[in-house]
Amino acid sequence: MAITATAISQINTGLKPYLGAPGFRFIKDLYPTSREGGLNYYPYSAVKNGLTPSWTLAAAAPVSTPANITVAVAAGQALLDSQVANLTTGVNVVITPQGINNGDNYFRIFLNPTRIVQPVVASGGTFTPPTTRLNGNAVQNGDIYAQAVDYPDHLEAFAFYQLSAGTWSVVDPAFIPPTVPAQRGRNRVFGNNTDPVVNVNNFTVNQIEVPIYIATQFPVYGYKPAPANLRNPASLEIATLDAYYYVLPLNISGTFTNGSTSVTLDLASQATFADIVNSIPATTALALDGAALAASGYNATTGVVTLAANYSGTSGDKQVLLTPVTSGNDYIMSVGLSQLYPTENLTNP
Repeated sequence: MAITATAISQINTGLKPYLGAPGFRFIKDLYPTSREGGLNYYPYSAVKNGLTPSWTLAAAAPVSTPANITVAVAAGQALLDSQVANLTTGVNVVITPQGINNGDNYFRIFLNPTRIVQPVVASGGTFTPPTTRLNGNAVQNGDIYAQAVDYPDHLEAFAFYQLSAGTWSVVDPAFIPPTVPAQRGRNRVFGNNTDPVVNVNNFTVNQIEVPIYIATQFPVYGYKPAPANLRNPASLEIATLDAYYYVLPLNISGTFTNGSTSVTLDLASQATFADIVNSIPATTALALDGAALAASGYNATTGVVTLAANYSGTSGDKQVLLTPVTSGNDYIMSVGLSQLYPTENLTNP
């Protein structure tokens, strides 16, 4: 499964941050009854075992479109909204990067619970009842879906339907008999219960569960109280991928000599260029001030770039553009600066 994801900066200026539910923080979190009951303001989600992310990054030539990135997540077990979630087989989360900027580009990988109560937003003016749960398993008798309105940062549910004998019928949550024993999840309230099975369908990138509220049925011209909270996001951050890209053309400073094949880079440019050379198979894919580079490329000891032919231009110290030989191949992913950071969010067994 490929997930199209827009890269985000480390600081989401003016945007809601992509944050999952917090894991172990307080002594009370050692006890299941505390994690599920009324002591937690937020849902409790944390890794129990496994779910280790990994990836392999190899040098690649500049490309016109950033290649898909595959992060493997090992089998394991987590608590999602204080309820056990089992990933029985490792999965590959395939990210299709979009909105790439020069420098750091962050992709946060989340594991989401399989909810028994699912929101449904109208498509083309029609609400279509779900046939499967998030994990792909078929819906079961007793499952509920909520017809909801999609607002910029939350959903508001205004009608609920429950499946019984293959038929969806209107139901009022206020009159649904309580689950015995009490359902798990934050405050053990309606709407939090989950299916313990998770798979590749439960993973998202830079996207978490949406907060859901129960809309108040009042006319717009009258006073109405705030909508009731149905549930908060319980998404668990598994890893953060920092994909560092060089987006060509880039400014490079160095000493140029007319009629010579040698260009000596200044100190600031040397580190950048050394990492670029390490991240691509052949420097012949690059040009400096319009002059193609030789296969020998770059001498890290001397800071000298070797051109494929004598430089024809004005001698002296100056800034020029590093460009791709093939027009449009502007993206280079850094092998040295790109990192995958597993989330430290463990709990007791």
